[in-house]
Amino acid sequence: MNSWESILLAIIGAVGLDRLLIYLDQRRAQRRKAEAEADQTGASARKTDAEADDIQANAWEKAFANLERSLTGQIKFQEKRITELTQDVNELKCALTEAYNRIVYLMDGIRKLINQIYQARQTPVWTPTEWQPIASDAFHPVIPPARPEPQDGAEGISK
Repeated sequence: MNSWESILLAIIGAVGLDRLLIYLDQRRAQRRKAEAEADQTGASARKTDAEADDIQANAWEKAFANLERSLTGQIKFQEKRITELTQDVNELKCALTEAYNRIVYLMDGIRKLINQIYQARQTPVWTPTEWQPIASDAFHPVIPPARPEPQDGAEGISK
């Protein structure tokens, strides 16, 4: 090989080697930049995930708070309604007891009148069916005391 060929090869080799070293150095810098960007992107993604988790947690908290308010309102309404219905039931029990006691009293009076008709040797045109006051644990009416039967000649009784 001639010396000019050796020199030319040395120059080409040096330039090529220099270019190769520059290329490798640029590649290394690009790789570091890409890794840094990936790290930054990963950190950003982690931050976004954390923010999304916070948003979701807040949404769940709000949803549960709304549900709790709604249920509390419904419970208060139902408690009020139960109180009203309990009062209604108690009033109806009182009215039913009064009506029952009145029926017992009237039936007792009807029996007495029918007995008076029979004592006068007459036949009544109507008599009620047999009826006995109920004996239930659910219903305890107050039966009024029986009136004493008037004797012959007592006021208010005509024969």
